[in-house]
Amino acid sequence: ISDDCPDARYIVCVRPQDELAVAWHMQMYNAGYDDIRDFAQAWQAIGDRRQGRRIPQKCLEPRLLDYEAIASLGFQVERLFSVMPRDKVHIVYLSDIKEDAVQVYLECLKYLKLDDNGRRVFESANAAFVNRSNYMSQLVRKPFVRKHINAFNSLVGPRVASRLKKHVKQGLYKSMAREPLREDFKQQLRAVFYDDDQILMEKLGRVLIQQ
Repeated sequence: ISDDCPDARYIVCVRPQDELAVAWHMQMYNAGYDDIRDFAQAWQAIGDRRQGRRIPQKCLEPRLLDYEAIASLGFQVERLFSVMPRDKVHIVYLSDIKEDAVQVYLECLKYLKLDDNGRRVFESANAAFVNRSNYMSQLVRKPFVRKHINAFNSLVGPRVASRLKKHVKQGLYKSMAREPLREDFKQQLRAVFYDDDQILMEKLGRVLIQQ
């Protein structure tokens, strides 16, 4: 990106590592890439999967199932800062969006040097969900189906396609709160991500997980 657009600016949204791991697992399970529904069991399978074992046939990239690596945001932020000047990266915290989305939005506009368009209402997006039908959800992800969907979207235009996509998603998925983790397992996750959180304290002056 920097080679093609040297003046590019980056906005990175972060959230507590344990929450991200749980959310990513739900995404992978709903997509059919992980066949272990229970997150605690999927977490215990990380070691085997790093060795190439217990990989579902539909998952073509096993690293997607490494929930510890995926959620290690301190490591990822540190790597980003090693190749990108700090003033080109604006960090947004999901917890801040929940508390005051308008203020976060205005700060992003200021960082991007854009005028305030007056927007003050922000609906929840990408909330936790489950498939109404695993078969249908996986069917629409198949390449030959996606090819026809993309062709149809090009035919009707982006506005119509966006409205249709919203209705299709309502038919395929339903909102569902994530099951709370056992307290002992939650503490285990926080211990695993402790060092990663300290990297964030060093780089950003703020941790994500409240110990």
